[in-house]
Amino acid sequence: DVSQITVSSNGILANCPAFNCDYALQTTGLPQIASTSFTAPTLTLTIDTVTTGAYQAKDIRVFFANTECSVTSYTDSSIPATLVASCSGPEAGTFTPRVHFNGLGYVAVGSGAQAIIVPLVISNISPTQVNPNGGTIFTVTGTGFPASASLATTRGMTLKIGSANCIASSVSATSITCTNE
Repeated sequence: DVSQITVSSNGILANCPAFNCDYALQTTGLPQIASTSFTAPTLTLTIDTVTTGAYQAKDIRVFFANTECSVTSYTDSSIPATLVASCSGPEAGTFTPRVHFNGLGYVAVGSGAQAIIVPLVISNISPTQVNPNGGTIFTVTGTGFPASASLATTRGMTLKIGSANCIASSVSATSITCTNE
């Protein structure tokens, strides 16, 4: 399948007078994620169809649970290659990791690569007593929270203390501060 690259600006379409703007989609021989495993904060992936010695850890970016992870090791001395990344503060949800090789682009996700569920966990609440008339400031700690108040709003995050809403004033991946109504 051959396509043309086109550029348009201010209603003017660019052309390729000195060369052909054709490109073909490479659909075979591309690396793919073969398997996934996650035990916070470590994400372990195996990758099939990668060329031995073609890449180093610094050439690879990993994205998981709405965050970019730090590649801690990459070994391709035998295929499938093994890629290990540290993913601090992943957000709760169901995610499939994305892997980007510099100069190649994103790898495919193979049929053996399972989506990973990151749980939303509350590990502590302070204080543990509430004024039923409202106005108590709570700190909720845990994991899987959105990384910011704006993301919490975008994700539709809600907090309740009993049946009363608790309005968030601060949100991070591991802590929420809210005031009950």
